[in-house]
Formats: sequence, structure tokens, C-alpha cells
Amino acid sequence: MRKFIIVFIVAFILVLSGCQSQNDLTEITNQINENKATLQANTNKMIQLDALLKEMKEKVDSYIPTFLERGSAFCCDTGIEYYDEAKDLMILTPALTNIRIEFKGKLPVQITMNEQRGLVHFYFNGELGSDGNITKEFILGYEAVSKLALERAGIKDIVLDLGNGMALVRVNGEPSKLTGSSLKIREDFEKLVFTVTLGK
Repeated sequence: MRKFIIVFIVAFILVLSGCQSQNDLTEITNQINENKATLQANTNKMIQLDALLKEMKEKVDSYIPTFLERGSAFCCDTGIEYYDEAKDLMILTPALTNIRIEFKGKLPVQITMNEQRGLVHFYFNGELGSDGNITKEFILGYEAVSKLALERAGIKDIVLDLGNGMALVRVNGEPSKLTGSSLKIREDFEKLVFTVTLGK
């Protein structure tokens, strides 16, 4: 009888420990499944957030112009071009570059100011060529360049220090193929004295 009791107790302990092991295994499996579900939910949220951020970036980019073209002071009431009649002074304030360009006289209707970030160029537009296309000639421009790059290239002739590690340099235009009054308009524009300062 004593042997039976000992065997029964040992068997009971083994069964009990087996049940405990089974319970532990079930609990661990449940915890793993919960963690997998949480990870999947967080992954889905990250994917949604990534898509939302991408959509927001596209919307922001669509509202920020990367290229502007203005015909002249006579065509667009944008605030980018202003002619002070009392001083006979043309004031250009590009939208994408923090500079202000001034010169005596008016901006001819044939001259357009095109800009991208860190770049302002002037073109002659308007003469009908023999090929039936409107002539567009690059006259001159200003470009923001890294001061370190200018220093390494040995270029010291800068127009304006932009104060952000960049400096503005003047870029000369292409040789002209214009003739007559169109050529005179371009040449007169090239002879103007441009004052370039930081925008306000």
C-alpha cells in the first residue's frame, strides 16, 4: 500500500508538472500570437503613415513653384516686379531666391525673368525667327553657388554673399543672333547697372 501511495504521488506530481508545462506553453504561444498581432498592426500603421507623409509632401510640392517666368512689369501684377516712376527705378524681387535686383529704367516687354531655386535668368523673347519660332536668347543671369566651390575654383568675383554658405555670381549670356531693334534692346539691357542686395 505504501508503494502504491508513493507511485500515486509521483504520478500525480508528474501529471501536475505536465499540466503546468502545458499551461506555460499555451501562455507563451498566446503571448507570441499577441505580439505578432501588435507588430502587424504597428506595421500597417507605419505603412499608412508613410503613404500619408508622401501624399502631404506631394501636396506641399505642388503648392511651391519650382519655376517662374514673368513677362515684364507691364503684364503681371505679382509684386515680383515693381517700377518706381518717380525714381525711374525697376525693382525685381524673385520669389524663390532671397535677393532684390534694381536698375534704372523699365524692364522691356521683350525681356523675361525666369527663376528656379537659387537661379535668376533674363531672356530676350519675341523675335519671330526664319523657322517660325519665337527667338529666346539667354542674356545674363545670377546663380547661387557654394562659397566653398567658388573658393576651390579660385573664383573671387562674387556679386553677393547670401549668408548661408552660398554666394551669388553673375553668368554671362550667349552670343546674340538678333538684329535691328531687337539687338539694340538686348544690348541696352546688358549695359544696365544692376544693384543686387539681399531681399527683405
